[in-house]
Amino acid sequence: MRDGRRVIAAIVDQMIGPVHFILYVSDQAAATAFWQVLLDCPPALDVPGMTEFALGTQVVLGLMPEAGIRSLLGPSLSDPAAERLYPNADHIKARAVGGQRSPTTT
Repeated sequence: MRDGRRVIAAIVDQMIGPVHFILYVSDQAAATAFWQVLLDCPPALDVPGMTEFALGTQVVLGLMPEAGIRSLLGPSLSDPAAERLYPNADHIKARAVGGQRSPTTT
């Protein structure tokens, strides 16, 4: 696992540059413990409101409590705690033209 992570990080470092992946989590401590075991490394930063793992020299995995997202990004963002689905560009476009989530979607 570690070698694969290093190869991917090296490719991203050379081709893309600085990259931050931010995952919004309901429980920062539990998510930190999970990723620390999965990545087999301690966080580079672990403070209330943000945990970061260095995946390469320019690649960071961040964990941010979902409770603070709305206050950072403003009221135009739907409440992540209610959604449990984080929109990508296609979701945003669909909603902009009146699209609704299917009632069977959880």
